[in-house]
Amino acid sequence: MTPGPEVGRDSGWMDVPMGITALRRADGEYVVVVEEDARGKNLIYRWRPALAAEATRP
Repeated sequence: MTPGPEVGRDSGWMDVPMGITALRRADGEYVVVVEEDARGKNLIYRWRPALAAEATRP
């Protein structure tokens, strides 16, 4: 997971306790929240493991 153009493709320190949290939804998708201290923002990612696995198959 990398930050997108919405945040200048930039991220920094995640040095707080519990700075990364993930929630698994019923459809298998994960919502990942990252509290980032260096630039004072929260990043929210959507991760779909099934789609990621399909993309890496030859």
